[in-house]
Amino acid sequence: MRNVRLDIAYDGTDYAGWQIQKNANSIESELRNAILKNNIELFKLTGSGRTDAGVHANGQTANILINSTIPDDRIKFALNNKLPDAIRVLHSEEVDLNFSARYSALAKYYSYHVNLDKIANPIMRNYSWNFPYSIDKDRLDYITHYLSGRHDFYNFMSTGSKVKTTTREIYFIKPKFNNNDLVINYFGNGFLYNMVRILTGTILEYSAGKLSQDRIDNIFKSKNRKLAGITAPAKGLFLEKVFYNFNEIEDFWQRFLDIPKSFQLK
Repeated sequence: MRNVRLDIAYDGTDYAGWQIQKNANSIESELRNAILKNNIELFKLTGSGRTDAGVHANGQTANILINSTIPDDRIKFALNNKLPDAIRVLHSEEVDLNFSARYSALAKYYSYHVNLDKIANPIMRNYSWNFPYSIDKDRLDYITHYLSGRHDFYNFMSTGSKVKTTTREIYFIKPKFNNNDLVINYFGNGFLYNMVRILTGTILEYSAGKLSQDRIDNIFKSKNRKLAGITAPAKGLFLEKVFYNFNEIEDFWQRFLDIPKSFQLK
């Protein structure tokens, strides 16, 4: 038996998310079908985490326990030959049997794409959220810093999630503008169900003056989901990368925030 890590990209528009579901097509089901069509004996398939219907990925990770003579670096080509065009395995590599795409993960990086034009560009309708309101950049800077760090993010979780703790640490939330397009980047040690989408809705509503300062001040003090903002649509969300190595995390942090190499992640 071999354990092979897969790095996967997909357009989630026409899929019911990562996880297999009854009466709905998913990324996981397409991947399983491609494995079986290549006569690969599959013992187990594990994803780094589920993405919702309509969510996209540039760097989803999975590992497959298999019995096959196909070289690990050729597995990506075999699977891509059987996968639909909306899904591609970018990298395949044999790893230690103890590696788990889910339980070995140390951090994740998501991006959320927003268009601020008064009239949305229809070409981007499946890949960004049109939010046609003026953004106060001082309020945007304040709220992204306020929500970063280690907190109990109970108010930023949709119902239906079963977790032992709702405390997570967001290393940084970094907004970047390109004219009227805004990308909000999230880097943290883990995220709750719909957490990034609720954070995005909160950030945008506060930055547009639609949420009061009083609500924000009490957002971590009371377990009341109504204090946070709306849940942003799935279509603007991308899973960019999953991290399994502390050196890789530190290098990414430094490069993304232009931090000197003398910085040490603690």
